[in-house]
Amino acid sequence: YELGSQTCLVKVFGIYQVIIRQPNGHREIQHNLMVTENLNFGRNISHEYNLKGSLLTRFTTTTDDGAEEVMLGPKFFKDMKNSPVYFSKDSKHNLQSAVTNDIN
Repeated sequence: YELGSQTCLVKVFGIYQVIIRQPNGHREIQHNLMVTENLNFGRNISHEYNLKGSLLTRFTTTTDDGAEEVMLGPKFFKDMKNSPVYFSKDSKHNLQSAVTNDIN
């Protein structure tokens, strides 16, 4: 990334630990946060998938509050069978180069 190579890895801006102490001093809540680049800002995303590796025991629950559902890996493979995504030769080459860079 620092050399300008293509990458699919998310840009991490910082990792922080936030500790919230109760006024009485008896209890504290600790949160570990990672701040990353938001690739979805200003875009209309119709389908979003979480493709982090494992295909086993990956289920989602639907929310009653109307929140958008993030679909997991098995749903991606099922959707691609029914309605594949096509790439131009240049886009395919760029994606393959980025994945190769990330693996290396």
